[in-house]
Amino acid sequence: MKLGSKLVLQTVLPAVAAVAILLAIVTQVTSSALRDAAERGLAAVAEARREDLQNHLERMRGDIVAMGNAPAVIEAMRQFSAAFAACGASADTQLQQFYDTDVQAAIRLK
Repeated sequence: MKLGSKLVLQTVLPAVAAVAILLAIVTQVTSSALRDAAERGLAAVAEARREDLQNHLERMRGDIVAMGNAPAVIEAMRQFSAAFAACGASADTQLQQFYDTDVQAAIRLK
């Protein structure tokens, strides 16, 4: 082999090897950074959804408390309790039959 070819190989081969190693390192670092960024993004989305759900449940709790304290609801519950007690031992069965026939029929009509 000629001296010029040997010099080219001794110069080019280490340079190509160095570029290949550098490319492998850059690829690994970039892949890791992209994975980390994706995980942080997903964690942020999950946290935002968790907060939205928590806020929704807190609003629902507040609505339930407000409705439970409303005089009309309190009076309706008193009347319902009295009517339920007046039905006697078969109150559960009568209420279920009423729901199965009248309420579900009304729902189907809508």
